[in-house]
Amino acid sequence: MGPPIQAVPSTTGVELARAWCEALQPQGVGGLVVKVGSSMYRGGSRRWRKVRHAETVDARVVGHTGPASRPRAVAV
Repeated sequence: MGPPIQAVPSTTGVELARAWCEALQPQGVGGLVVKVGSSMYRGGSRRWRKVRHAETVDARVVGHTGPASRPRAVAV
């Protein structure tokens, strides 16, 4: 069985979205998803944008030390 479906808040107000983003950061929310209101999700598409609190980089892990289930270090 997959994860439960969760209702999430949405707004068209930029200031409210900024307030939510800041208020929810201590609870572990990493950012916001920004999209055109009528836009439907399409896997692999770049039409939706994630606005994060921190800069992140996607990288391929090519090696690790320690067990794969709990590595101590990774090589990217």
